[in-house]
Amino acid sequence: MKRLFTMMMLLTMMVLPSMSQDNKGIYIEPDMMIPMKFPSKMLEGGYYLKLKNDTIDMYLPYMGETYSPVFNSDGLNFKEPVKNVKVQVKNKKNSTRTTTNLEVEHQGIKYKIQLTTWGVNENGQIDVNPNNGTSCSYSGQQTEMPVKK
Repeated sequence: MKRLFTMMMLLTMMVLPSMSQDNKGIYIEPDMMIPMKFPSKMLEGGYYLKLKNDTIDMYLPYMGETYSPVFNSDGLNFKEPVKNVKVQVKNKKNSTRTTTNLEVEHQGIKYKIQLTTWGVNENGQIDVNPNNGTSCSYSGQQTEMPVKK
């Protein structure tokens, strides 16, 4: 009976963070771009990444080397369904770090994206790794999900 109860509690602890993450969503407004092969760059306002339910909506600049260019590409400006979402929650002394890994495809390019968040009004980290170029990271503020964006 103890084993069953322990297994149920562990299952609940693993499922609840991912469910609450899906319901609340993640919204990050980056203010710094960190390309792999170029110097870091401060960003002006207007850029964002929004993950809600099974859809990612992003508007980010990209700086990096592209191995196979795509013509008429709108870069990292798209809204697409996500696949293979994995959420890990790690409790630290005074905070909780959530790492969300996902995959998305847009115009034939596959992206592996990792979001590292510590909660609303805290820093958020975005790592974007396209299959046709070098990775680019972003850091900024995680805020409440806007009503319209």
